[in-house]
Amino acid sequence: MSNIPKVILMIETSRGFGRALLRGIARYAQQHGPWNFYHTPAFYLHSQDPFSSHELARLKKWGATGIIMREIPNHNDILALKLPTIVSTYAHEHVPADGEIYVDNYGMGVMAADYLLKRGFCRFAFCGFDEFFWSQQRYAGFRNCVQKAGFEVNFYHRPSDPEARRWDKEQTILIQWLQTLPKPIGLMACIDERSEHVVEACRNADIRIPEDIALISGDNDELICELANPSISSVAINGVNAGYHAAALLDKLMHGQNIQNRKITVSPTHVVTRHSTDILAIEDKEVSLALQYIQRNANNPIQVDEIAQAVCLSRRTLERRFQSVLHRSVLYEINRVRMDRFARMLIDTDLSITQLALVLGHPHLANVSRLFQRYMHVSPQEYRRKFGWD
Repeated sequence: MSNIPKVILMIETSRGFGRALLRGIARYAQQHGPWNFYHTPAFYLHSQDPFSSHELARLKKWGATGIIMREIPNHNDILALKLPTIVSTYAHEHVPADGEIYVDNYGMGVMAADYLLKRGFCRFAFCGFDEFFWSQQRYAGFRNCVQKAGFEVNFYHRPSDPEARRWDKEQTILIQWLQTLPKPIGLMACIDERSEHVVEACRNADIRIPEDIALISGDNDELICELANPSISSVAINGVNAGYHAAALLDKLMHGQNIQNRKITVSPTHVVTRHSTDILAIEDKEVSLALQYIQRNANNPIQVDEIAQAVCLSRRTLERRFQSVLHRSVLYEINRVRMDRFARMLIDTDLSITQLALVLGHPHLANVSRLFQRYMHVSPQEYRRKFGWD
């Protein structure tokens, strides 16, 4: 029993990302354990500061062998315990720990921008928290993707005065900025909590979501996104996979192995569409209807002629208008949407790749694998390994 690892988990359960990390850690321990855990108790169970020097000394006496933690104000006191420690940063881009859980924030911004571009938007805005590095990185990815497409981004600058940042005061400033934006516009909020601010400000300013502002955010904390009215579309990240690999890294470190790559990357996987972006910013009515038809029927093998008939256009006219409005063919859009659906099922289900191909009406696995490689630039197997959980 004395050889069972004793792992301290200083990870919040109040946010979806923290809960996802914990699920991944638990799965690794179930497969490779057993492990004993000390998890920071809920605030209403605190008899004292859970990060006080006295409590840290008690944990060391407990015989802890490793730590996985979110960054906290006194993280240096934790690192001073000299235990193998993996940190998921928040306030600082890097913390000198044994391992790091790193979110691909830039990639998240790119994914959000690409999503809005594919919905036909040509006006864009970003609302973040200027003081956090991860918000800056998400903005950089969003801005660069938008600029590459030939457009610019309106950026919200938070007031520098701490007093003006109180929500009862900042809301007025945010409303004034939102009112100046050209409409319709696609707006990214840096994180789901920030999108709540945008929703409230829009409501008080009589700005419609998604008709005037299509709103997307990052992290896809389901409770936050679905409690909002309207519900918020968000870029999903694979925290479960990150937690699993963080536990695997800690296991090796606790056994004294010399590991070269000590960075665990949390990758954006897909956009979860909810009401806040359930709109297409496309003035061509028939093209908009065709896109809606493709989305509704993405689980079925559909043909270009079928779509043209559904929107009462000839195939040639529909193709010409697709190229004029979207700069891509109807067939390209069909395959893109279907491969995006296939990719989500690779992450969200444990069905085999052959079974998933059949669900989408692809009887020949080799053909769907080639198509997936063309659109996603990796094979289905590689995609599942990268974004799924082991």
